[in-house]
Order: sequence, then C-alpha cells, then structure tokens
Amino acid sequence: MFCPKCQAEYEVGITECSDCQIPLMERLPEEKDKPVPEAELVSVIQIMDESEAVFYCELLKQSGITATFRSFIIPGYDGITESTPYKGEVLVLEEDADQAEQIIADYLKTLDNFELEEEPEEEP
Repeated sequence: MFCPKCQAEYEVGITECSDCQIPLMERLPEEKDKPVPEAELVSVIQIMDESEAVFYCELLKQSGITATFRSFIIPGYDGITESTPYKGEVLVLEEDADQAEQIIADYLKTLDNFELEEEPEEEP
C-alpha cells in the first residue's frame, strides 16, 4: 500500500497514511512525463510587415525549422508599435538560431545579386 501524496509504503492492511491522513492506494500512479522546460526563443530577423514575417517563417519551415512571429504592434492603438520602426520579429528555438540566420542571410544575398533584365520595348 502506498500514500499517493508522500509516496510512503505501508504494510498490507493499513488503509490511511499516518503522516498525510489520506487513504492509501494499492500502487502509485504511473509517473507522468516530466515537464519539458520552456524552450528559449530568439529573434533571427526583425520585419517591416506581417506578410514579410509569414514569408520568413515559411522559408525556415521548408528547411525544417519551426518559426513564429511576434508582433511589436500595441493592441488597440491602430498600428502603433513599441518605439521601433519594425512591426515585429521572427523567433526560432535557440538551438536553431545559427542555421536560421544563415538561411536568411543566404536568401538576402540572392536578392542582392539579383538583377532585373531589361525587357525590350515593343514597337507600335
């Protein structure tokens, strides 16, 4: 017999824990999964609008990195943000931050190297 509160073990025939004053059980319930410590999220890029955040979250997701968006917009103040020109930031788990930052940097580098080809003008 076991006390469900203090987990003390008692001989068969005893029905109540002498310390806790509660009824005993034949066996203790199975130990539940240990709580997982809260994951540390870190910012990998600050963004100018929500559509940009959606894009970066999807870009990271395609590489197997879960990302989320945290808005800087103060609710109820019609678009006013926390003293910053940015509208929010993309967050990832701390363990994924280096890889996420590299993916974003590589993407931004491709934008820097991208040149629009001039299309020939059509003659009337």
